[in-house]
Amino acid sequence: MAATLPSNITRQARQACPECDADDIIKYGTKNGRQIYMCKPCGVRFTDNGAMPRRKIPPDQVGDAIALFYDGLSYRDVQK
Repeated sequence: MAATLPSNITRQARQACPECDADDIIKYGTKNGRQIYMCKPCGVRFTDNGAMPRRKIPPDQVGDAIALFYDGLSYRDVQK
């Protein structure tokens, strides 16, 4: 029995647009050492950092920070 992968993992593996999920994307330069892509159908520029659309930080890092805070660490300790 084959296991199916979550859609966000398969989207990252095939380099799709986070807005319209189109596969027709091109490299559009770099900024601060990160590759920028552009979707041809909708014209959205994005980086592939694993974050949700229009967000800079991936959800797993946000979840880890919240868990550390609720475990009793201070803001400064969570930042480190």
